[in-house]
Amino acid sequence: MHDFPIRETQLTNGPLVVTHAMPESQSVALGIFINTGSRDETAAEAGISHALEHMLFKGTRHHDVHALSELLDGLGGNANAFTARERTCFHIRVLHEDWPEALALLSEMVLHSTVPEEEWGREKEVIFSEMAMVEDAPDEWVMDEHIRALYPGQSLGVPTIGTRDVLEAMGRGDLMEYHRRHYHASRLIVAAAGRIEHDALLEALSAIDWPQTGEAVARPAAEMTGGIQMLPRAGEQAHLVMSYPGMAAASADRPVAWLANQMLGGGMSSRLFREVREKLGLAYSVASCLSSVSDTGTWTIGCSTDPARLVECAKVVRRTL
Repeated sequence: MHDFPIRETQLTNGPLVVTHAMPESQSVALGIFINTGSRDETAAEAGISHALEHMLFKGTRHHDVHALSELLDGLGGNANAFTARERTCFHIRVLHEDWPEALALLSEMVLHSTVPEEEWGREKEVIFSEMAMVEDAPDEWVMDEHIRALYPGQSLGVPTIGTRDVLEAMGRGDLMEYHRRHYHASRLIVAAAGRIEHDALLEALSAIDWPQTGEAVARPAAEMTGGIQMLPRAGEQAHLVMSYPGMAAASADRPVAWLANQMLGGGMSSRLFREVREKLGLAYSVASCLSSVSDTGTWTIGCSTDPARLVECAKVVRRTL
């Protein structure tokens, strides 16, 4: 059996670097993680982390939006990004011999995007369409409203996509200022897995001029609120969501909790699947999941059922718990 070590190095005036060497792989996955997300936004910034994630694909000092997309596609890999409550990530997977070029493009996007004014005007409409997709999906919409109720009046409860009124008022200058405050060396992690040498990646990253100026972000402690929330909405099904306190990402209990979650609602052999679907036929799908952030977490159960059987379904879930 081969030993595939994980190595970690904190660069001086640069990001934390983590690699997982997989020498038999023919590809490399690269990611640049920024320690910022929707939880770090003020009410007047709701959705700015996600909006900025979109805009960093729209051109850099050396490549406009079309040249950048052609270069990324030309590598034959898969480039994408995501925004979470405490993280933003830009990632790409390419053949192992192409990782230096992929890293150069990814770092240029993250550090030197120009956020063109005309592109921002168009991208707002794309994000509004993304919001409409959530509105059209009752299971996604109810989950957003559920999290908002769990953390009322807190940025942790606001959907990462933000709100339409805030984004409509947001300008290019707001995006650039948010980038200046949050996208600096002390808040960055570069991670790589695959056929790549740790020292080679360190050498490539050491040649990059990482921004040093920015601000430390103090996240207020999360306060979960309990209760019952009813959201009337026309539809063929009732969507039931139940959450309980979970644990922080670094909790020593998290591995055990993941095992317990798998037993409860993580697959076809789980207790909830057998009781709710297989035994009683109350729902097509039922599942539980753990969601953890730096200081707290939620343990959530969700299923969709006939409105006439909603109370019965809720009782079965509680009994199974």
